[in-house]
Amino acid sequence: MAVDLDRLTRRVTLDGEALMLRPVRPDDAPRLDEALAKCSPQDVYLRFGTAMRRLPPGLAKRLTELDYDQHMALLAEDADGEVLGVARLVCDP
Repeated sequence: MAVDLDRLTRRVTLDGEALMLRPVRPDDAPRLDEALAKCSPQDVYLRFGTAMRRLPPGLAKRLTELDYDQHMALLAEDADGEVLGVARLVCDP
């Protein structure tokens, strides 16, 4: 079953700020790496269980090239296209 990713894209306003919520795409890997570089070391450790300043290429690929039947990741970005966060849902068959 193919997932229509465009159908899952939404524009929302949160505290007066316009945001875009949409599924993560493979071309988002560099932007996720940029977002990680802006996180505190403690935040990175809490998210990944290890210290890192950049996403290893294999991890970046795993976080952005998804089997949408089993794994959904939604990205929030501001009007300038900056990644503000990602939420994931994973189905355990």
